Amino acid sequence: MSNLNINSRGMLKIRPLSPLSMVSSIPGSFYRSNSEPTNTMVYGMLENMMGWHYSDQIRISLKKYLQKK
Repeated sequence: MSNLNINSRGMLKIRPLSPLSMVSSIPGSFYRSNSEPTNTMVYGMLENMMGWHYSDQIRISLKKYLQKK
C-alpha cells in the first residue's frame, strides 16, 4: 500500500446571494472597482461561506505551512 496514489477532481459552483465588493482600496473620494476579484477576495468569500474567520497572523502561518508542503 506504499504506492497508494489518490487523485480526485471536483467542481465548485458558487451562486452568490449578494454582490461581492470589487473595491480593492479607497483612493480618496471615489471607489475604483476591479474588473475581476483578486485571489484574496475569493479566499475571503470562501472563508465566509465555511464560517472560518481567521486573523491575518493565522492566515500567514497557514500559507507558509502549505507552501512548504
